[in-house]
Amino acid sequence: METRFIIPQNYEQWLKTFGILSSTTVPADNISELSYGVCPGIEKVTFEFQERLQETTNLMLTRITKRCTCALNDSLEEGEFENFDVIMKRYRGEMKKCRFYLYINFLSEDYLQELDNQVTKEIERYWKELKGYLTEIVEETEDSRIYDIIYYLKRIK
Repeated sequence: METRFIIPQNYEQWLKTFGILSSTTVPADNISELSYGVCPGIEKVTFEFQERLQETTNLMLTRITKRCTCALNDSLEEGEFENFDVIMKRYRGEMKKCRFYLYINFLSEDYLQELDNQVTKEIERYWKELKGYLTEIVEETEDSRIYDIIYYLKRIK
């Protein structure tokens, strides 16, 4: 059964949207449509809304990084290094979707900036740790194909 993504028009619909974002891959078009979402009475539930927003962002990022790590480990185990750039591009795009909050127009700019700083730092930390892991592998195996992957990782942002 497919979960239907709607443009949220109230707090309850935002909570449902957060649930969808937390648990499944959502097309980029749906993410950008969040700019049309509204939340009448947000001033009464701002704290709760922001807590759920941060929780959703964390759940999304955790789900995506786990899936990326699994896909990369599978490729390493199978020796399919030519798939690495495809995997990294796909999950880099998925990680960008974790910044869906930038489309929510009714939250304060200061709050969004602070949240964005935290999320982008976490994303950067993930790629840095992945690069470190691959560097350890290349030092042990001296497999030149992994050097290419590390080079590619250094270039992505």
